[in-house]
Amino acid sequence: MINDQHPDESAILNLFKHLTNWARDIYKKRFFVLITSLSCSMIGMCFEFFRTPEYEATFVVSIDKKEGVSGLANIASQFGVSIGGSSGGTFEGDNLLVILRSRRLIQKVLLSTPKVDSSKTLLINDLVSADKYLENDWLELGIFPVTNPMNVTSRLDSALGEVYETLLEESLRISKLDKDLSIVQITAKSKSESFSKFFAENLVESATEFYLNTRTSQNKKNIAKLEHRIDSVKSELKIALYNSGVESDQALFTMVSSAKVKSKEAQMNVTMLTALYGELIKNLELSKTIAAREEPLITIIDTPHYPYLIPKLYLKSFIINWILGTFISSLVVSGIQINRILSKVVNNNKQRLDNI
Repeated sequence: MINDQHPDESAILNLFKHLTNWARDIYKKRFFVLITSLSCSMIGMCFEFFRTPEYEATFVVSIDKKEGVSGLANIASQFGVSIGGSSGGTFEGDNLLVILRSRRLIQKVLLSTPKVDSSKTLLINDLVSADKYLENDWLELGIFPVTNPMNVTSRLDSALGEVYETLLEESLRISKLDKDLSIVQITAKSKSESFSKFFAENLVESATEFYLNTRTSQNKKNIAKLEHRIDSVKSELKIALYNSGVESDQALFTMVSSAKVKSKEAQMNVTMLTALYGELIKNLELSKTIAAREEPLITIIDTPHYPYLIPKLYLKSFIINWILGTFISSLVVSGIQINRILSKVVNNNKQRLDNI
């Protein structure tokens, strides 16, 4: 008898048959699946119940860049004044996020103290004391508590490096709320409520200080140079005025024209220094105006609010572990079914070989 059934149809029928058998086995083992899922859910809820409390503090910061100073820059360039127009490039795009995550900045914050905390406890000590396992490790290394933030030994530096990596992976989230906006959200999470709050505050403060110093550093240098030059010219002008007065007094008692040359030279020197002094004063005021216009405005939009405690999500844990338990138990039943099919195929092949 010729089999007219198409090979694809035969494969589909076999697949349907296997799926039906798999579903039937799952149904037969439904009590096993139910007990496994329920057990996983209860275990997950127990872990959630005994989980160490975590505290989360969030800051939202807006950074407004002041632009439109090209006209002033052109005027300033005529007097040889540079306004450092490229300083803003450090904070373009996502560079600010990289700076906030830098080890230099975060380690500086860890070795700082909260300004509103009268105990003056270093933040790193607060963080370590909240984790008993970490505290024991640091005690064994002889680096806890940290008393002198200015003296960081190689062993302490290595330990701080591990803490830094852990913070980036588990505790610190820094992101832009919108890629087109300069609004940055900084979230710190830890087992210490005070650490979460003060670490986020100090990180925002240190980043703001670094940001302002970087953006205005060139302008400050220009202003300092101009002020120094003004002081020098002012001193020279005082000396020139005195010399001009002396030469003028001496020229009053002579009728010889050649004797009055020194007096005229002294007056000319005074005129030149007076003009130079006036231009330097203009340049100084111009530089201060440029610095004021280019200085960015950093605004804290939102600060942490009590409670900082992250709630324990029992229902979420129950559902997730129920799904996980169902998947694992179904996988076990499927493995048993696959093993049974393979055993059957092996036995059939063995019987055929024996018959041959």
